[in-house]
Amino acid sequence: MKHYVLILIIVFCQLSCKQERVPGNDIDREVVSPSSSGPNQEEIDQLLERAIKEGDERAYNRVATHYFLHEKRDAIFYYAFVMATKYKNAEAYFHLYLIMGDRDSGMVKSIDEFDAATRDFTLYCLLRSYELNNELAKSRVEDLFPNGIPSSQTYCKAICEK
Repeated sequence: MKHYVLILIIVFCQLSCKQERVPGNDIDREVVSPSSSGPNQEEIDQLLERAIKEGDERAYNRVATHYFLHEKRDAIFYYAFVMATKYKNAEAYFHLYLIMGDRDSGMVKSIDEFDAATRDFTLYCLLRSYELNNELAKSRVEDLFPNGIPSSQTYCKAICEK
């Protein structure tokens, strides 16, 4: 059941991207579904290059979706980090949160099981995604902070002080 929820989240992320399509770009026309094999390694390399060099959110989301669907979430960490920090990409911040150990992924029972630095970084990513208006982050943030939502800067400062 958790895998289906994760698949729905990733597909929603990809569909919510508002970047324009490049005319004549066959990669952008292809629909990604859980049953498709996805891009080959050459296409992945091209998509990641576009994502990192040009901030192409659609290219990034295509590869991220492929990796999440094939349970290779760790392979996208670097690219999620660059897209998040360089381009302020809300989905990439949310992906970092998921990669670091979303409590619903089965990897950890509670975010409280993390060491303090990892917990602070994970919460920073989730809150930053929320601040950048990621709809999927909204419910997670509201669940984690029922008594008031802190600023991501609170956790950013905590990270730097450790």
